[in-house]
Amino acid sequence: MTIGLSCGHGARTIALQSWGLAMNRSTLLVLGAVFWTGATIDVLLHLASGDLVVPIGMTVVGIAWVSIRMSVLRSRRPALIRVEAD
Repeated sequence: MTIGLSCGHGARTIALQSWGLAMNRSTLLVLGAVFWTGATIDVLLHLASGDLVVPIGMTVVGIAWVSIRMSVLRSRRPALIRVEAD
């Protein structure tokens, strides 16, 4: 698995992926779990102290990231084109 940019096909894809870092899937999953656990603990500590600004900010940023990511993924989907033979 390569972590980095990936778009297009053929040589262009290989060139963009070479910017990335080869990473084991298990390592990626463990690091993701550790970071998400830390973020959850941070939110819970802020909520326990009565601070709503940080959890609301994190929620807004998370929703914005998901919406931007989904629009990027939708734009990469190939369009179906119907070609009729004469």
